[in-house]
Amino acid sequence: QGIALPCDHGDDKQVEAVFQEVAKRTGGHLDILVNNAFKDPSLGNPEVDRKLTEGAKFYELPLSVWDDMHIVGLRSHYVASYYAAPLLLAAAQKEAVAGSSWRPFLCTTSSF
Repeated sequence: QGIALPCDHGDDKQVEAVFQEVAKRTGGHLDILVNNAFKDPSLGNPEVDRKLTEGAKFYELPLSVWDDMHIVGLRSHYVASYYAAPLLLAAAQKEAVAGSSWRPFLCTTSSF
């Protein structure tokens, strides 16, 4: 059963709170984590949108484009995995005790 929770992946505290809620609802384990977050660097910035649409080179864009793409698009994968790992390991331990060879699953994708 999936658990849908809203979260700004640019905010580590929100990510931590999501996994605390998952732990509360599941008894402390997680079977699968799929990481797939991305922040559009042109969101709310018409100048960046224009430059990207026109095919600007990376050095023609503000440095904030790197931050927008990597803080959410890359770093958030690590942060979510960090908070998910104890829950994934708890699920594996529970299954091992039950004699199952099943293991939890972590999937990280990227929009780059």
